[in-house]
Amino acid sequence: MSTGALIALIVVAALVILGLLVLVAKRNASATQQKICGGCRRVMLPVWTKCLFCGWSPVAKLQFILGPMANQVLALSEERWNAVARYGEAMIAVGAAADALPALEEAYWESARQSPAYREWLERTGTSAPAPAPAAALR
Repeated sequence: MSTGALIALIVVAALVILGLLVLVAKRNASATQQKICGGCRRVMLPVWTKCLFCGWSPVAKLQFILGPMANQVLALSEERWNAVARYGEAMIAVGAAADALPALEEAYWESARQSPAYREWLERTGTSAPAPAPAAALR
């Protein structure tokens, strides 16, 4: 085998390997595997539970597969609000309201960020989501 033929064989093999790598990269970067933030519409990593850019987090949903409520989806945001409210009431009853304030504040800001009116206001004004004031600064 001549040197020219060997070089041509190596170049063709390298181009085939490069083409396969490009195809694999395109398949792995498809939009179907990416999570999109509902607040700022940026791409989120699959391991993020909430957007690190604007703080938006998806609403928990319960999807029924069988039974009388089959093919229905129930948003669990109301149930979360009830749980946070009960936690706040229990902490106030035992005299530890200051300990419950961060959880109540986080729940408030989370619901505000998910509100369509709030997101529309942010888009209209062209501002990013303001960071909530820390609970210690409010006292």
